[in-house]
Amino acid sequence: IFTSNLRNVSGENSSTSGSRGRNDAGLRLNLNARQDWFSFRSRLYLSSLESSSKQPVNRYSFGFSVPYLNLNLLDSTPNYGTYLLSNKNIRGVSADLHYNNLSLKTTYGQLTRAVDGKVVTESINTPGTFQRYTFASKLDIGSDNLLKFGLGFAKSKDRMDSLAEEYYLERHITETDTTMSILRKPKDNIVLGSDVRLALDNQRLVMGAEIATSMFNNNIIDGVMDLDEIEEYFDVELPFDPSSFHNIIIINKNVEPIIPNRGSMAYRLYLNWFIAGNFLNLSYSEVGASFRSLSSGFLQNDARIINLSDHVSLFNNQLILDAG
Repeated sequence: IFTSNLRNVSGENSSTSGSRGRNDAGLRLNLNARQDWFSFRSRLYLSSLESSSKQPVNRYSFGFSVPYLNLNLLDSTPNYGTYLLSNKNIRGVSADLHYNNLSLKTTYGQLTRAVDGKVVTESINTPGTFQRYTFASKLDIGSDNLLKFGLGFAKSKDRMDSLAEEYYLERHITETDTTMSILRKPKDNIVLGSDVRLALDNQRLVMGAEIATSMFNNNIIDGVMDLDEIEEYFDVELPFDPSSFHNIIIINKNVEPIIPNRGSMAYRLYLNWFIAGNFLNLSYSEVGASFRSLSSGFLQNDARIINLSDHVSLFNNQLILDAG
């Protein structure tokens, strides 16, 4: 399957007189093949908007399937649930090892690539973007046709060595002193989550729940603080030494929360029901003010949301109504 497009966009530019236009082109190529127990799939998308000074626009995806294993290389958008890993492109490796009612999914790759900033003057520069990697894994037990239980985690961390200091630190020079300010803060995040799903009547009625908790560090430049410093800063007594967990998450004064609580949790309850030509969806979710998941997109924290919608098909699918 081959598709291509050429587009021209023009509009008034308020900062200068006249109008400014832009041309962009895209090329998409899909190639699939199957032979007995082996299948291959590839997706290629090339865009004229691709630039080394921005996040990737081009997509390269190659997948293989053999009995008990699905493997995807380079770009993919795996879904491990609302809070663990969703709505994000990962450039790396994603695998699904499955047998009967067991499935182990694992993903590792680049979430954002390093983009250098711009040094304007000796004391003024625009920030760059750190290279961020995500490692996620999820174990599912059960069947989509009845009861299914899942448990997993997602770890995302910025690589400080992916940028030179001048692209994320800014010098402020005066006659008497030189100070530094941080333009871009490297982050560290881990999310633990679980879900359960019950399907009845040949999946016409599906009920489920998801729950997760997170720890988030907004700035890891200073590294790990020792136990005495952490306890004094947060005025708590910790049952563990932060330095022992530096491979899991870097703990310093910028971590939130230092002790998991309700504010660092998120959960979602949902019901989907297909009945009499209606596809009903009902869900309730609550996301704490301290909950952060760098590996999930379009997630609003500090919110409670009730969603009710209905999709109705009438006159042999000639008329479809949606309400919510």
